[in-house]
Amino acid sequence: MKKPLVLLTLCAATFTAHAQLPPMFTYQGRVTAAGTNFHGPGQFKFAVINHGDNRSHPAAAAATQTNGSLASVTITDAGWSYLTAPVVRVMDAPGYRGTGAVVFATISGGAVTGLTIQDVGQNYFMPLVVIDPPPDDYAAIALWCNSGATLADAEPDAALTLPVANGLFTVNLGDPALMHPLDPSIFASNRLWLRIWFSEDGAAFQRLRPDQPLTASPYAFTAQYALNLAGGATGNGSGLTSLNASALAAGTVADVRLSTNVALLNAHQTFTGTNTFNRANFFDGSGANGDGGSLHVGGLGGNADPKLIHFGDLQGDGTGRVSLGENGVNDTLELFASRFYFRSGKVGIGVTNPSTALEVSGRVKANAFQGADNQPLDFFANGWRVMRFEPQSNNDAPNVIAGCSGNSVTPPSFGSTIAGGGSLLFDNVNTIASTFCAIGGGAGNRIATGSGDSTIGGGTGNRIGTNSSFSTIGGGLSCAVTGAVSTISGGAWNTIHPECAYGTIGGGSDNQIAGGAWDATIGGGYRNVVSDSFATVAGGVDNKALGTRATVSGGDYNSALSWATVIAGGRGNTASNDYAMVAGGHDNVAGGAGSFAAGSYARALHDGAFVWADSRPFFFNSTAANEVSFRAQKGVRIQTDTGIHLSAADAPIIVRDFDLFAANAPASKAGIGRWGLFMEPSTLTIGIPSTDVSPRYFQVAKYSTNGNATQLLRVDQAGNLTTAGTVNGSSDRHAKERFTSVDPREILSRVTALPISEWSYKADAGTRHIGPMAQDFHTAFNVGTDDKHITMVDADGVALAAIQGLNQKFEEELATQSADLRTKDAQLKSQQLQIAELLNRLQALEQKLTPSTTR
Repeated sequence: MKKPLVLLTLCAATFTAHAQLPPMFTYQGRVTAAGTNFHGPGQFKFAVINHGDNRSHPAAAAATQTNGSLASVTITDAGWSYLTAPVVRVMDAPGYRGTGAVVFATISGGAVTGLTIQDVGQNYFMPLVVIDPPPDDYAAIALWCNSGATLADAEPDAALTLPVANGLFTVNLGDPALMHPLDPSIFASNRLWLRIWFSEDGAAFQRLRPDQPLTASPYAFTAQYALNLAGGATGNGSGLTSLNASALAAGTVADVRLSTNVALLNAHQTFTGTNTFNRANFFDGSGANGDGGSLHVGGLGGNADPKLIHFGDLQGDGTGRVSLGENGVNDTLELFASRFYFRSGKVGIGVTNPSTALEVSGRVKANAFQGADNQPLDFFANGWRVMRFEPQSNNDAPNVIAGCSGNSVTPPSFGSTIAGGGSLLFDNVNTIASTFCAIGGGAGNRIATGSGDSTIGGGTGNRIGTNSSFSTIGGGLSCAVTGAVSTISGGAWNTIHPECAYGTIGGGSDNQIAGGAWDATIGGGYRNVVSDSFATVAGGVDNKALGTRATVSGGDYNSALSWATVIAGGRGNTASNDYAMVAGGHDNVAGGAGSFAAGSYARALHDGAFVWADSRPFFFNSTAANEVSFRAQKGVRIQTDTGIHLSAADAPIIVRDFDLFAANAPASKAGIGRWGLFMEPSTLTIGIPSTDVSPRYFQVAKYSTNGNATQLLRVDQAGNLTTAGTVNGSSDRHAKERFTSVDPREILSRVTALPISEWSYKADAGTRHIGPMAQDFHTAFNVGTDDKHITMVDADGVALAAIQGLNQKFEEELATQSADLRTKDAQLKSQQLQIAELLNRLQALEQKLTPSTTR
């Protein structure tokens, strides 16, 4: 069947008739199917209803952005009662200029089931998604329907066929020839709607929306008789009943045609109604005519003071007589009997035409009021009831109803009070249908059945629904409680849904406790939702606590979705796993059990993860369970007088996640970086990666103010230490003990015997070295920590001792050589003297042998 869309227009909705004709009103409407006027016979159902609670609920969604463009849209609340796909709007946070994003919604079963991004838009900082609400869907309280009996939601159990011409149809609602007749009393309620169902073939009926309000016109029924008819009527009188005889001219009807209830002048009569006698005619007790214009019935009034009306004989003590008005005497009523009793009628005091049983002009003073007929005791002001006391049994308290005359307490309720307020306009009366309840005032406030000991303090349009005992609404506008022992202090449109108990909403507007939640709390704010037990939303806007014991302290668009989750505030934060917490900020996610997120765009996605992120607008995710992650563009400052304390475990202290450990590494290292500070068993280790990645160094450097580094010390992957200066080891005498002298000549002999070779370290095959093996060194000298290392101080000590031994040996040899040299020098000097003497002797000999030239 096509889905009909309707435009319903109230046409001629007034019917005025005398009492013999049933009340009806004419209704005309239009039916369209898929935008086209329907034509042909159609099946219709009609009901006149009061509206109950609005059962529609809007959907909600959250969005994320990447580089200013819409990245994802997630449904956070599917809503209900949607008939067509709603319009979805994407806005940016106040003060930002995101625009252009387009999102379409799809629905199924009245809920939003999908959101599709058609255009990602641009320049978004914090996209906010707003989904149009569904149309109103009010629960119906049926007052009349065309079949006389209803199914669910006030739908009649039978339909009637009406012709539809080019979309238009007309029906006389209440026509007994077509349907169940109308009861005029239903129009005492001033706020009525007409609900219509339609079917092309009678197989499946669709409710046409919206319900049509019935305006003042249909209430103009006159159901007793027609007034002031002008002109005349002719005919044989067949079928005429209940004629007003005062409109008939004399002689028009013969005596035999008159009713037996008509008194004839020439016949004996038995009067069953009220009669008026001319004061010139009366009867005394003997039946004889008398003078004085009085009427005596059943006795003599006496000659001294004839009465206008006298009942019974006059006794000596004045009893047995009731006299109304003496001739010429001031008093107008005398009571001589022990009681005064009227079976019916009205009494006026200072009022010539009383409209009630007793009407008084002036003040009434009494020390008690007592109702003797088990009927309510009403007090009126200016013709309107302003106070009612409704009696109950001896054991039950009465109902007390003040304010508007339409205010009421529905039987068999007792002990309930309406202190005032209410209005007949738009059906804004206050009503109670349970025992020991109270409405303090306001208008349109109602407490339903099964909700004893409940209270509405005031306000307008507030409701405590069925089976909601011990509940309270302090005031406000259109607040509703349908769960037991629950409280709404005030605000507007706040709701505690059925099957919820012990809930509290402090104020605000559009807040809801739903989903059968017990002991839930909403402090205030706007459009907040709690849907699980012991959960709390303190305030804010569009916050949701959907998990048991979940808490949202404030902010907006935050969602605590699981057991004992907490969001302290901020905007757009989500805690989606048990015991997770978001401390504040915006767009953070605590998705792991027991996780923690704070700052901006922090996402603790693993169990036990702690993530804090700075204000940069992109996500910062945890990478493993039970880790702490910080994103701080300008660094981390910690001020403490006692440093940072870690446990005594042999575990990494601080690492850089680069050149990672493999998965088969110990659990404390698997998957983390090999650069850092590690606590190994009894050893604090500064770590760099092994030679599977190279080159890698550990360096000590000094930095200039411009950021340039100057290397002071470097350790490579082979363990080579390079320094820009010297390496100073401690050699303080005061730091040493157990002194023993050494024999330098012995040390020298051991050094001389020590094997020295040229070699390379396996970790650094490209570099050649010369030196002893640690094992040989340890064997030769038995010093140092083990036979795998040669300490610098031992190498230096051996070298120095060997030098001393070498020096001793040299000096000893030098002394021996010096003595030999001195001996040889003395011998040489002696030889030199001998040579000089021989030279002298040779020279003298030569002179002797050479002839003289001067001879």
